[in-house]
Amino acid sequence: MISYTIPVLTILAPTLILIVLYKKKGFLLKPFIIGLGLLVLILIVQPSIQYIPIQMLGIDLKNPPQDLLLPILLYAALVSGFLQEYLKYVSVRGKETVYALWIGGGFGFGETLLVAFNQSVTLFVGMAFSLLLGFLAVYERFATTLYHVFSTSILAYYSRLGKGMLAYLVLAVVHSLMNFQAMFLTKLYGYTAASLLTVYGIITMIALILAIYYLKVVERG
Repeated sequence: MISYTIPVLTILAPTLILIVLYKKKGFLLKPFIIGLGLLVLILIVQPSIQYIPIQMLGIDLKNPPQDLLLPILLYAALVSGFLQEYLKYVSVRGKETVYALWIGGGFGFGETLLVAFNQSVTLFVGMAFSLLLGFLAVYERFATTLYHVFSTSILAYYSRLGKGMLAYLVLAVVHSLMNFQAMFLTKLYGYTAASLLTVYGIITMIALILAIYYLKVVERG
């Protein structure tokens, strides 16, 4: 029964971020819903684009050729990073940073609901996972929601300065590399505590850098 607390904690962790955001900036429903909608759009569009070369080359993802593994993972990471950041950029272009914060919050929370749903289904069908991996997943949702909140606000900030495309390209590359290291390490070492700690440590570092940048540059700008 203890394992069923993991999906609940998975939702509660990023909710704390949204509560702080509400206390500091107030709640904006429209951008929050837009953020949720962007995630739905990503779920529809992104997998199709990622699988195009795989289907064309007839690659078996369960046992891909070793010489193609890195290119496949890099391509998938680039698609996710550039597509997600582009949709966020288009949504916040010319908008206030507070508006963008809630788009990022909605996007991150949508991802969280999806992860919590998958966790619940996994437990329901009897495929239990260790509590350590469960708590790492809870933390991952917290860190990635931070990333989406602050990266989206930075996109809005530079968009209003006329440098939105440059900010988009930088964040798209960062997002892509962040996803690539996660896919590569888990593919190479599996979902072990060591690999996940490394993956989430890198995500945490990136999220904290963006948070500090927001507070020191965007907030004061």
